[in-house]
Amino acid sequence: MAQHYGRAYDRRKRDDRTGIILMALALLAAVLGAYTVYATREPARNKENGCPIGRHTAPQARTFVLVDQTDALPKSELDFARDLIRNEYFWLPINGVLTIRTISASVDTDVDTITVCRVKVGSEGNGITNNPVALDKQFRAMVGKRLDKFLADLEKTPVQPASPIAESVGTLFRRTDFGPDVKKRRVVILSDMAQYSRVFSQYGRSDRRRYQIPKALIEQYGSDMKGAEIRIQYVRRPSIRFQGERHREFWESYFRDQGADVALGHALALGEPSDRSVWHDDKM
Repeated sequence: MAQHYGRAYDRRKRDDRTGIILMALALLAAVLGAYTVYATREPARNKENGCPIGRHTAPQARTFVLVDQTDALPKSELDFARDLIRNEYFWLPINGVLTIRTISASVDTDVDTITVCRVKVGSEGNGITNNPVALDKQFRAMVGKRLDKFLADLEKTPVQPASPIAESVGTLFRRTDFGPDVKKRRVVILSDMAQYSRVFSQYGRSDRRRYQIPKALIEQYGSDMKGAEIRIQYVRRPSIRFQGERHREFWESYFRDQGADVALGHALALGEPSDRSVWHDDKM
């Protein structure tokens, strides 16, 4: 009889331990589930640009896209600009910042044409706190429509009397919101790179003077670009006779001498590893 009660007691102990373990696992699953919901929830965002509200630290990554509007871009380049901007946007981490500026005749009056933060799209939602339908709607409202309008407006811009390319880039690196506290700084330039300004012009010069950087340009617009990425999307124009290998090498050297990681060419994955994905979605 004692043996029988002993076995029953052991079974109750095992059952109690099993119950405790199951309760602990259930509690752990609930805690992990609550944490997942908390960690993947969407922050309150500015309705105009998609940027989180109430965050005052530098973004992890920021990309500036400079589109040269001092000469009209052909239709093929406008189409390329759409793909380029979309691709650069999706390469940003969530909450990274994309700013689009135009290179115009007066660098002192240029402003940010559009600034948007990287938000999730439907395929990146968790289905609980951020469902795909709501995310896609948010994406279109905050990002897609504004980019569509910007690109449509580019088709109407008139030819301008100056093209201060070096000044436009140098000005970016003197901004307080694009300093070394931004861990990943990137500048993408869509331009023929034919510099023409009061400080430095490549038109109407001998090759020696065309590729000789004036001291005033470095003093006024030279910057510490250490660690930054500069990608020059080189627009070929038959009317610009000095375009070519020496012209390209000049601009690569100019930015590299200031510490940047430079690539020049004409491709969405310019200067990137061969396994980096390129976004080929329908227009945003």
